[in-house]
Amino acid sequence: MSTTAVKQNKETKKTIKTEKENIQHGIAIALSFLVSSFLLFLLPVYLFNNAITYFVSILFAIIGVGGLGIELNKLSSNPKGLGLDNLGIGLVLGTIWTIFYYYFNLWWINLIILPLMLLGCYGIILGIINIFDNLFSSFSSPEKSKGKFFIKLPVVIAQLAGFILTIMQILQIFKIFK
Repeated sequence: MSTTAVKQNKETKKTIKTEKENIQHGIAIALSFLVSSFLLFLLPVYLFNNAITYFVSILFAIIGVGGLGIELNKLSSNPKGLGLDNLGIGLVLGTIWTIFYYYFNLWWINLIILPLMLLGCYGIILGIINIFDNLFSSFSSPEKSKGKFFIKLPVVIAQLAGFILTIMQILQIFKIFK
């Protein structure tokens, strides 16, 4: 083996290790935002003002869910990903729209933020469609179906659980859901 081939092989291994570490760091950061969001929700006077603490909690939850979706999407072998990035971005845009609608319910502001609502719904629906498509596309080849399905299923369940819990937290903060 030539010296150039050995260098390329080492660089490839280093790149793979670096990509794996980047994904691990990204997941850790996203989960840190989600845990911090939950803790701030439990301690509403942490920043000496309930509204500010809840706002920061929502912001952390949005960043955490969006980031987790993007990082988990990188784990997919499918070039399109699992669709978690679309779901995360849709959730972020939808949450921003909800906050503006709830606190600034004026006709002209509603008109300005209308694209956020549309893009948020589009991202969430496209993400869900992509998730189900990727989850059930593994049944097209019977020999690989069980392995791929059982690898993809925990990722999908974790992302959907995070999505549902974030929506419930936002609804509780706005006192829409108890």
